[in-house]
Amino acid sequence: MIDVVAACIFKNNKILLARRKSGILKGKWEFPGGKVEKNESSRDALTREIKEELSIKIEVKNKIGSHPFEVEGKKYCLHLFQCDFKGSTIKLKDHSEVKWILPEEIKDFDLATADISFIDKILNYNLKS
Repeated sequence: MIDVVAACIFKNNKILLARRKSGILKGKWEFPGGKVEKNESSRDALTREIKEELSIKIEVKNKIGSHPFEVEGKKYCLHLFQCDFKGSTIKLKDHSEVKWILPEEIKDFDLATADISFIDKILNYNLKS
């Protein structure tokens, strides 16, 4: 199983969603992140991936949850973390756009399938930015 991490990034009580610009998930909204590399912790992987994909700094806080999923015969486990935005200007690499949204607006977005599993947890989780 391949471990993948994603960030539910908070700033001013809003969360960041990013829209994929290519690949299987093209056009889908997601919590940004990526694969955990060998000998790398989930938190370190998430910090690295967000810096690579968005050029921003985050502080990784609590784990919101995990969800196994399969894509093209490969098994993954997505681990979502609450993160705080710590600065810098967003520069897009793997995404066509980003939006800061209120948590209750999340149901209005066409999310990647694996991210959909976290909607209820995000709406019911005591998240603080």
